[in-house]
Amino acid sequence: EMLTEANSLLSQNRMRDAESRVKDAKNYRLKYASEIVQSDLENNIMTKIRQREYDDLINKAKAAINVKDFELGLSNLEEAGSISSQYNLKVNSEFDNLQLKCARSVINSAISSGNSSVSVNNLSKARLSLDRAESIQTKYQLNKDAGLNSEINDLRKKIFSQQCILAQSSFDFHFSEAKKQVSALNYRKAGVEFELADSVNQSNDDCKLKMGSFSDERSLVLPAVTYLKLLDKSVNLMKQLNYQESFSTYHDAGKYFAEFEISKFGISHKPQFEYILSEETSGMLYYAGDQYRAMNRLENALEIYKKLISRNYDSRLLKGPLYKLGEAFAERDREISGSSDGWKDNVHKYTESDKELKSFCKGYKRGWKK
Repeated sequence: EMLTEANSLLSQNRMRDAESRVKDAKNYRLKYASEIVQSDLENNIMTKIRQREYDDLINKAKAAINVKDFELGLSNLEEAGSISSQYNLKVNSEFDNLQLKCARSVINSAISSGNSSVSVNNLSKARLSLDRAESIQTKYQLNKDAGLNSEINDLRKKIFSQQCILAQSSFDFHFSEAKKQVSALNYRKAGVEFELADSVNQSNDDCKLKMGSFSDERSLVLPAVTYLKLLDKSVNLMKQLNYQESFSTYHDAGKYFAEFEISKFGISHKPQFEYILSEETSGMLYYAGDQYRAMNRLENALEIYKKLISRNYDSRLLKGPLYKLGEAFAERDREISGSSDGWKDNVHKYTESDKELKSFCKGYKRGWKK
């Protein structure tokens, strides 16, 4: 009964309603599969529905082609082809020719669009057009079409040629900027510009860009750029609270400065202790104080702790380090003096009776009397 109704709806050209009733019938049949056998009418109706859909799509494609809307025509034909591959339909004798006509036209349109994009230096859009043309060409097996191959290759060459022209222009700009920054002794910015120029060159290796004196001029200032990178790395590590690496990196920068005679670039380097006292955060100072004590640079450590006290650093955190530092001072002083007396006079020259250094005094007393 449902199939009969579907057939009636189909005769009235109500295809969606007809398909819906066929699906109802199919679901009902599956529900009672042991009692109901599939009818040929079910398949016949669905085939007729799909045939009409197929024919309608072919007619829509022809209409689109008549108004030169080949994208729409190709889309309709693709949909029609998908339907015909799933059902035993009567295929339109013009289908293949219509599809190839649309495909060629879509490819030509993509090539034309690509050429227009190249003319205004929009190479990213030109590449998309080229990709589109090649994709359609492959999909519809037009790879042996000599005319299309020639036009696609021409577009590819234009894109490459224009890409290289733009790459050379970009390289020249960054190289020029680098030289300006070198002249101004701004080696940080010069380093950035040299890197940008090098990146352009490496990204466009096939273009074989004209480099001029790039390598020589970059090499001349590379020591200064490298030294400043080490300094910047030390600062960034400090900001990340990685005091150990920051301290070590600044130390490496100092060695690099001396080894490569960075002063010849008009750059000066603060000794690490001086830099730490004047530039660093309290957290870095605290770490450096422990480091200098461990390195037996006791006067440096004491000066750092005094600096922290002047910054109102938490005194509870300084008690332990000051006590240990006092011990270290006393052990050294007693060995020099060879006497077990006079610790109070000695400690005074370090503390000048500063109450904030009480822990240092206690440590000094203990170290002296060991």
